[in-house]
Amino acid sequence: MAYGKFTSFNDAINWSNSHIKIIDNNVSFSFPEVHKDMENPIQYLSFIMRLTPNLFINNDFTNILDLHYRRDAESSVYQIISALTSDIPLATSTNVLNTENKSKGLSFDLYNIILNNLLSYLNTLSYEQYLIDYGKTRPEVLPEGLINSITLGETTIEDINLDTKQTTIFKSESAFKEAIRHASSFLTRDLVKKIAMPYPYGITPFTVSQHIHRDFIAYYPGYNRKLLQPLSKLIFNFIENQYSSPYLMKILLSSLAKISSRLDLAPSWSSDYTEISQLYMRKQIVKVDVTRLSQNRLVNRRVETSYSTNDIDIEKNALSITANYIHSYDSILSYTMIELYLKNKLTSIPYYGTIHDCFLCDLTYSNNLLKDYHTSFYKIFNNPIVPINNIICITLEYNHAQMHTPIDITILNSHINNLRNKYTNLTKPQVIAFNKNVELFLSSYESIINKSLSNQQHFWDIFKTHPGRSLT
Repeated sequence: MAYGKFTSFNDAINWSNSHIKIIDNNVSFSFPEVHKDMENPIQYLSFIMRLTPNLFINNDFTNILDLHYRRDAESSVYQIISALTSDIPLATSTNVLNTENKSKGLSFDLYNIILNNLLSYLNTLSYEQYLIDYGKTRPEVLPEGLINSITLGETTIEDINLDTKQTTIFKSESAFKEAIRHASSFLTRDLVKKIAMPYPYGITPFTVSQHIHRDFIAYYPGYNRKLLQPLSKLIFNFIENQYSSPYLMKILLSSLAKISSRLDLAPSWSSDYTEISQLYMRKQIVKVDVTRLSQNRLVNRRVETSYSTNDIDIEKNALSITANYIHSYDSILSYTMIELYLKNKLTSIPYYGTIHDCFLCDLTYSNNLLKDYHTSFYKIFNNPIVPINNIICITLEYNHAQMHTPIDITILNSHINNLRNKYTNLTKPQVIAFNKNVELFLSSYESIINKSLSNQQHFWDIFKTHPGRSLT
């Protein structure tokens, strides 16, 4: 907005007093009195403008109603995942639900929550406990089929990562304590957000180590860089285990993408507004000799270019599916909110804009924006089994008559095996990898559905009575 971000009602009141003039002497009211029942400063401004929309002008004589108001969804990827899995703690942390009856105008910040929990964990973690627990902690809801045993040095651990490459651990207590001490100093909300925000999309421990490396070395240029690898792994594992739902969704979607890609099927899903299909093909890099004119002489150069082959890029499909799936629901939310706006505003030329999970409207409609978001959110996710079944049934060409009910995984497993026999002949190593992905897919689906069914009614009961401030 033209006046920036308000952090308190006093900010709104001070701005009002300095920028708004009442041009009708017969109108009188106290700004502080008006905001008593308002949820936040923007709602307060919207309220007083609705009261007397023709009585306000700003100092440069521009109509105050020309000002526009922007709100962003609070960690929309986690909001959507919380709804798809009926995860009440995650929904509370992202302000979908207000389970703690926080007062008006107050909200949680997911990344500050993770940061504070991470700092508390690091500051209380002993070296002995680190050696026992390192790489072992995992969400309790994960089925045993998702756990792989790997070996780190002489210590056998259970690791829920699909990446089974060996990694190092702190070899001495002094190195461990030094890393923890420095980490407690340089860890910030911004760094946690860089790691946690893309985590559901498939960020790897290596990418985490790159983020940490840039921030850490800037603070401590003389620090032993080799010790950053176990520290990065420790931080990654902690963030991975803060909430089980993002991990389960990532496993479900990535394994589905690998299965479908191996069967030459494109991961696909649909909504009331659109049909989405994702299919990445392998790129073939070729070197080409080119000749160009430079400074009146011919210069020969060899350049690299690429072209798409007829082979499906299984790994890229698996890495991209979660981001594309979640972003598509950002778009579906936007479409639904635009429909509500057009219905409620009743104007032929509305001023309303949306990009991804960010919404823009004139101030007089700001009161309705959060209400529209809640209405749209409920309309799309009130039966979360449906969108999950949707992508599975369309992708795997599976006919499930009752989309609002769970799919029988035994029948689904048989269907997948029939598809494998129908579509392709796999080598023995490919069969092993295929069966592994089927196991991961079915296990994660069962876990998500069981979790969703057990919490779904309670989740939406809270949402109806105590919705949170989902937009910030």
